[in-house]
Amino acid sequence: MKLMGKDHSIFGEYVCSSLMTATTTAGISAGSTIRSPSMQFKGDSEVPNEDALLAYDDGQHCVLAVADAHFGWESSHQLIDTLHTYIQRKFPQNLRELLLLTMGLAGPAASASSKSTLLINCFNREKQQGYGVSFGDSSSCLLQPDRKPRILNWKNSNYISPANARSLDIGRAEVFEFRASPGSLLLAYTDGVDECHYRRPESSVQPRHLDILFHKLGPSNQKYADFLMSMALMGVDGHPGGQDNIALVVTTT
Repeated sequence: MKLMGKDHSIFGEYVCSSLMTATTTAGISAGSTIRSPSMQFKGDSEVPNEDALLAYDDGQHCVLAVADAHFGWESSHQLIDTLHTYIQRKFPQNLRELLLLTMGLAGPAASASSKSTLLINCFNREKQQGYGVSFGDSSSCLLQPDRKPRILNWKNSNYISPANARSLDIGRAEVFEFRASPGSLLLAYTDGVDECHYRRPESSVQPRHLDILFHKLGPSNQKYADFLMSMALMGVDGHPGGQDNIALVVTTT
């Protein structure tokens, strides 16, 4: 399943959809208001939601991918669209295969000015192993019943464009590997979550909020995605929320 921001541009609303496996749910929203400060960086006023996501789950393998474009929606949508085509052909079985796939996302692009974050997280439930790659400031988080929340990737300022093959060089990426116990939740999200108060992570959704929600709801990806989308849109601890586009994928390990 892929959800594209250009199809979800109504402020104050969000969509959550679950895959047929019922173990993965995705959500997307333009945000809460057109008066958001993030609007100054949108490339097309007709498409205010520049985020896109991919959720793939065959029961054993899953892929969580989010992309957050700037100065035009084209880069995020093209990256997710091409990734979706590749994943349908072959699931990357390890980090090396994922990196090779990522470098293959370059190609002719509709816009040279649009650049994007890209986070791809792959997980094998049989082995309880995961691996991922990240460009830019989107995030992946692992929530486990008996441990503190774990942010799996470091953010960077290396944004990418399918029109620029060099931007997809693996030396510019953050790579990560991890293990997860059954009954955990794995999340991938754009900064519309952890900077729902625009460019104010200290007054936005933080790992402690994610953990509190996890212990309230348990490992239900459907309930968790729905509640987290609402939380990011409304804001936390009395602070504003919904000040940027949101893309979120949640899977139960």
